[in-house]
Amino acid sequence: MCEVPFAFTPDPRVAPPSEPLTLFHRRLSDLEGCFRDSQAYARARRAQDDIVYTVVQNSPPRDTSHVLTGTCFLQPGKIGDEFYLTRGHTHVAERAEMYHCAAGTGLVLMQRGERCEVISLTPRAIVYVPPGWAHRLVNTGPAVLVTVFAVAADAGHDYEYVRAHPFSKTIVERDGQPLSIAAIE
Repeated sequence: MCEVPFAFTPDPRVAPPSEPLTLFHRRLSDLEGCFRDSQAYARARRAQDDIVYTVVQNSPPRDTSHVLTGTCFLQPGKIGDEFYLTRGHTHVAERAEMYHCAAGTGLVLMQRGERCEVISLTPRAIVYVPPGWAHRLVNTGPAVLVTVFAVAADAGHDYEYVRAHPFSKTIVERDGQPLSIAAIE
């Protein structure tokens, strides 16, 4: 539990020394069902279980007086023609989340009901995710996409919602450029 002031410089290659920070990796095997081309996913998964993204975050008490902050390092890459992405989530409690792009280029996919928004991420951009919107990051560039996030510590993460209600869009490469298309072929 984080009850004292602190500062940290996240590094995805090094585990934090101890509380108040945690580090976790999401590998290709953790992203089953997230990519529209299941055959390309299966081939990539058999070839190697790469780390797709790493998160370094604080561990605050789970109440509204604290803020969960951290950094996500999303690797460049593709499954077929679809760019690497995070699993995506919504929040258990109706809470907004902020993302700040520290490096790289990418997109934030946000969906609420039938409405799906695609927001650009470039260095220094800040993206506001309103309460109730499912969201995920997509790395569309050649370098690691580094984002800093902040959300109320009691927000919680609901990954099962996204599994049961998949995003209606995905991002693929067409003629060297990212393109938003329907997620279901």
